[in-house]
Amino acid sequence: MKNDFPIEHEFSLEHVFHLGEEAPIKKEEMPRQGDAALESVKERMEERGLGEESVEEEQVVKPKRRRRRRNKSMRYTSTLLLIKNLPYIFFLGFLAILYIANAHYAEKKVRQIQVLQKELKEQRWRYMSMKSDLMYKSKQVEVAKMVKSIGLKELTNKPKKITLK
Repeated sequence: MKNDFPIEHEFSLEHVFHLGEEAPIKKEEMPRQGDAALESVKERMEERGLGEESVEEEQVVKPKRRRRRRNKSMRYTSTLLLIKNLPYIFFLGFLAILYIANAHYAEKKVRQIQVLQKELKEQRWRYMSMKSDLMYKSKQVEVAKMVKSIGLKELTNKPKKITLK
């Protein structure tokens, strides 16, 4: 085997090395980063009297992603930013409420218009039917039939013209 250990990722507590008959390096003793970590592992192996012949197998476990912890100053700045923009957020909320109210108002007006259009259509039909009934009843024959019950008759001679002297 080579003297160099291949390092693909940063060292973390999750890396495990299987060494010959000796106990593996404890997690607490494991170095954390890069080339310095490699040198530290080599030094510890030499301290324990382990050479490259005793290394049977190396099993590398991918390190877990470390969470980025926000420090207090970042939280403080984000809180200040939120407080600073609070009037703007309220304004946007007000606009959203106005937008929703306007949509409801428009829907209500559309329904009212539809009801009025339906009512107008009914009134037109009623007007047309009454007009046709009036036209029919105002015919000379129909008028004569209605007046006959009262005792009036249709003229048979021409009407006379009266003139004043």
